[in-house]
Amino acid sequence: MIKTLLVYGTTEGHTARVADRIAGVLRAEGQEVETVEAGNADDEALRGCDAVVVASSIHAGQPNRGIADFVEAHLNALQERPSAYVQVSLSTADPRPEKQEEARSYADRFLEASGWAPDRIALVGGALPFTRYGFFKRLLMKYLAKKPFGITDTSRDYDFTDWDAVDDFARKFSDQSQRTASSDAFVEGGST
Repeated sequence: MIKTLLVYGTTEGHTARVADRIAGVLRAEGQEVETVEAGNADDEALRGCDAVVVASSIHAGQPNRGIADFVEAHLNALQERPSAYVQVSLSTADPRPEKQEEARSYADRFLEASGWAPDRIALVGGALPFTRYGFFKRLLMKYLAKKPFGITDTSRDYDFTDWDAVDDFARKFSDQSQRTASSDAFVEGGST
């Protein structure tokens, strides 16, 4: 059985929901999954896993600080096993082409700066949890969301995640990590 470590960094909790959804799909695919927030991910959990999924919220174009620190501290371990990066942002949900490109550039910059080359990358639309924002952040996010999303009601939350795409990503990563583990087992067990 493949054991996957799923490390996430979230601000308002939406990336934790995405991580939980991925973990559920991986479990349904027969994997053992440990889900942990970036600040609580330790060396022991990483050593005991066969694959790693890292999920990060994006704010002001930057990944979650805990995720950036985790990737920097564990780059070699990430490179030694199947790994994936999941970026959760409103830019991904924004229908304007320039915002789609902006979302891709966030991932490209982070991965280039970190030196990490994950096997899979998923860009996932985020959410606007207005009910969790403070007064000033609610006003700012209402202003920013009005043009692309037509949102004026801040009394409720909005979810822009394509959950079917998240499920598809998780299944593909599961297939890939299982194939990699099988081929490694074959090489290790084969004769030379």
